[in-house]
Amino acid sequence: LSVHVEVDTGMGRGGTMHSEAMDLIRHIKTLPHVHLEGLFSHFAASERTTPYNDQQWRLFSGLLSELGRSGIDIPVKHMDNSGAILNYPALKLEMARPGIMTYGIYPSEETENKARLAPVMSFKTTIVLVKEFPAGYGIGYNSTYVTRDKTRVATIPVGYGDGYPFVLSNQGEALIRGRRAPVIGRVSMDMCTLDVTHIPDCAVGDEVVLLGRQQSEYISANEIAAKAQTISYEILCALGKRAPRVFLQKGKTDAVEPRLRRIFVPGEEKSIARIDHIIRHCFQTRTRSEELGDAIYYEMFETLFGKEDRQLELRSSFRYDIAIAQLTESAEPRRRTDA
Repeated sequence: LSVHVEVDTGMGRGGTMHSEAMDLIRHIKTLPHVHLEGLFSHFAASERTTPYNDQQWRLFSGLLSELGRSGIDIPVKHMDNSGAILNYPALKLEMARPGIMTYGIYPSEETENKARLAPVMSFKTTIVLVKEFPAGYGIGYNSTYVTRDKTRVATIPVGYGDGYPFVLSNQGEALIRGRRAPVIGRVSMDMCTLDVTHIPDCAVGDEVVLLGRQQSEYISANEIAAKAQTISYEILCALGKRAPRVFLQKGKTDAVEPRLRRIFVPGEEKSIARIDHIIRHCFQTRTRSEELGDAIYYEMFETLFGKEDRQLELRSSFRYDIAIAQLTESAEPRRRTDA
């Protein structure tokens, strides 16, 4: 089993304490079935050049020197995160761990002139409804926005359940046909509403960009984070929790990562198969029928959710008569033969 050991040089989070690292490494080296492949630490404030970073590096490099004097070879060492890659390019180890940089986002203003990065992530949806409201009409929960004049409102199927911050109620913006449309009313769990009075030609099906570029307009993660009083890291991690992630290579789709709610669909991993088994057994137990439980599992969960983006064909070639069992009956599923 190959392992990497984390050393706490000042992050104050995970890893063995620096003062205890040598003893732990020596112990791991005695284990016959464990290969100590890597050693790493993590900078606490590398987005800025500070003496604290220098102190962390001295501790880690000192440990590497002690390992060398002891004749202990660890092939892979790594400490650089995005901030360190940009602020401390001289710290060259066998591996680096860029995080925010992989989104094309700078970890801080201090690092912006140290590399050329371009944002790569966008978050898009489409308009599902356009309605016109008279003056004095309340929009959304608790009518936190009331129209002052006749207002054209577009509804989009994105809300805080998708990672779009609730705090952007009445202050967020989206891009439609290359123009900014303000969020009006509260952000709901699955929907939010946009004022499109100034975009009279927009219609159902139009693309809506919540993060990213559309024509000459651009909404950045930093802009959203500033309005939400958080950091761009959180915005990038949270957005699109229930949406498929499409990876592009040279403008063409390279891969599509499925929605998180689809993880129960049968896969090759044993852990996923185990979840499938549990869900199927729950349906069988609840309906007291293996056959009916499997029918619900495969037709509802696998087809409706797992293959949701495909056109569904209704099946009418079978019929089930469902009888509600008495509570005193056995909870174990039984196979029905009369369906």
